[in-house]
Amino acid sequence: MIIKEILRNKRDYYIKVKGCLIKALITIACRYPEPNRENTVFPNTRKLIDIRDEFRKNLHDSQREHLFEAAFRVLIDEYEHDGFYSFMLDQMYEEMKKRDWQPQKRGFPMHRYWYGELDSDYQFDKPRISFRNIGKVI
Repeated sequence: MIIKEILRNKRDYYIKVKGCLIKALITIACRYPEPNRENTVFPNTRKLIDIRDEFRKNLHDSQREHLFEAAFRVLIDEYEHDGFYSFMLDQMYEEMKKRDWQPQKRGFPMHRYWYGELDSDYQFDKPRISFRNIGKVI
């Protein structure tokens, strides 16, 4: 199981790999222009900007804020200028709707990281999943 592999068997390895990936993404994203409503033309691009702004307003995790800024910058700029990537993101959205995509509610205490409204499932102080129980039905 992937969750067991990453969180238990090779946790330190994946922490290092993710750190390198995050650093590379942030470095590359800084080369892209900052997207805003004035320098974009497509309606869905502007919706992505609104979503990014909502994340900016509600995310309060200094360890991850730069990652989300970088990811949104690349995603929004690619969506705006490259028809292939806008098509692929639109297709992903359509497939998610077809499959009745629902957020995973893991009982993780997101109130530590998110100022916005949370579903009641995210209000727990302690996670319901223990590393010892990964792969087992609880």
